[in-house]
Amino acid sequence: MILEARLRALANKAAEATATRAIAPVPLPRLKAGFPRSLAKFAVTQLYHGECLTAEICETLAKRATSPAAKACLEWQVNDERIHAALYHDYLSSLGGPGPRGALFDSMNQAVANWDGPSEALPLAIHVLLEGEAIALQQAAGKWLPCPVFADLNRDIAHDEARHIAFAKIYLPEALPHLSRTDRLNTYLWLRQIWYKSVELASGEGRLARWVVGDRLKSWARERWTHWQQELVELGLYSEEEREFFLKA
Repeated sequence: MILEARLRALANKAAEATATRAIAPVPLPRLKAGFPRSLAKFAVTQLYHGECLTAEICETLAKRATSPAAKACLEWQVNDERIHAALYHDYLSSLGGPGPRGALFDSMNQAVANWDGPSEALPLAIHVLLEGEAIALQQAAGKWLPCPVFADLNRDIAHDEARHIAFAKIYLPEALPHLSRTDRLNTYLWLRQIWYKSVELASGEGRLARWVVGDRLKSWARERWTHWQQELVELGLYSEEEREFFLKA
């Protein structure tokens, strides 16, 4: 009941935010003189497709949810992600519109579609692969994409993303420890495989890799996955006592 109450409070915050939100047309980009428009388009396209994919996965999860409050949170997240995608789409309109969805998001989408393990793995994948890395990408964009319009857009979106992160941190520590050790291990291996595959595909998209981490891709990947390993402990996928067993699998 405590979990339901916390999730219901979060869903109510999402409803209030939507009710008071005024969505205005996105102004034309104001890129710094000399900044390549093609790079701006490529970078924001990644954020656009990330929002679209997250909305698709959350919609699937909402249909499966047995908790009414969790279902409400996920339905509001679908609404948020679609608004974010529309905002990025508007920003991209004067840059020729979004580019095609590349191999990175196709790979993630296929991995999710093929997953036949516990459904709790899907919000975990959203938290790690999409929400968590999207925030890192947005922060990088704030540094490397010099455009005040884009900065304002991301500040608005960040309020919603904070609720989505909160949902994962409320829901997953309650849900994941109830899975069997085998299910939790399989979830860990699945998530690790997708994460490293995503890094590999991003490195193939040279512009994205250079834009986010420059020439430090390998060391960045190790550092970032170490960060997520600790996060997985905090989210309840495995305990401190189980850490060595999971990490050596």
